[in-house]
Amino acid sequence: ETDTPLSDKVQESLPAFFPTLSSSLTRLGYTTPTPIQSSSAQRAISQENLLLIAPTGSGKTLAYLCPALSRAIEENGTVLVVAPTRELAVQL
Repeated sequence: ETDTPLSDKVQESLPAFFPTLSSSLTRLGYTTPTPIQSSSAQRAISQENLLLIAPTGSGKTLAYLCPALSRAIEENGTVLVVAPTRELAVQL
């Protein structure tokens, strides 16, 4: 494997960016990140606060959840997801 920076890896593979979720992301077909996922992943992994503004269906939910779930798995923690509407809760 080459010494490709992590920021370059996310451009080519979402599972490469979140190794703890790699098999699940691949099995579910989430291999290529959307633009919002590419632009936010490194900042989310670094635990920066995020405010993502993008159209519906652009991948914001996964952009928020991948870093949180990855960290929870690594640290044997939990993730609390709060949804403002019942419709969004069903989607999550």
